[in-house]
Amino acid sequence: MVHFSIFPSIALYLFCVLPIIVALPTSRFNHDVQSLPPRNFQENPRTPPASHTHRFRKRGLPGAVYICTSDNFRGDCAWTAPNNRCHIAGTGNNSARSIGPDEDGFCVLFEKATCTGTQVKTLRFPGQASNMPTFMSLKCFSDGNGNGARANATATAVTSNILPDADPRLSGGVGSMERKNLENVMEQMEKDGFRQGMIGLKKGHYY
Repeated sequence: MVHFSIFPSIALYLFCVLPIIVALPTSRFNHDVQSLPPRNFQENPRTPPASHTHRFRKRGLPGAVYICTSDNFRGDCAWTAPNNRCHIAGTGNNSARSIGPDEDGFCVLFEKATCTGTQVKTLRFPGQASNMPTFMSLKCFSDGNGNGARANATATAVTSNILPDADPRLSGGVGSMERKNLENVMEQMEKDGFRQGMIGLKKGHYY
């Protein structure tokens, strides 16, 4: 009678445990980690940042003009050569908000888009950083080729009080005392691609 009473217990145990054993997952994949051969990799050489030297050298061209869409020579900026051609002023966000001729050059602002009519203003170095008068077009010249006139741009800039703290020895940033003193600093900034931006900017000084 005893062995007959044990059989139901064994049957119940097998009934509970057997499905669990059958349901255990088995992996069909090999988990051994293997390194990819080096030939599958290609090293991309680091491209050095483009030199910014050309920006500063252009600033010393006779009569070159720097025009920006925001005050204090910020926003979108571009160089304009003193080629005597008529340039139509932009409108809205594209209008010229600051204009800076280099030494030995100047720009004439006109009321009409054809560089005719009333001459609104003549800008000389270091130009005008804000409060630009309303104009429709401009022509830029290097001294000696605009209506036969030649004037001392440096003296005009200093005495006109357009930018009173401008360095009178400034030649578009190339020949200024400030530039000479900071040449080593600028070289390092150029090498690292100006990662920290143009630090130390000072009104009236072009680095």
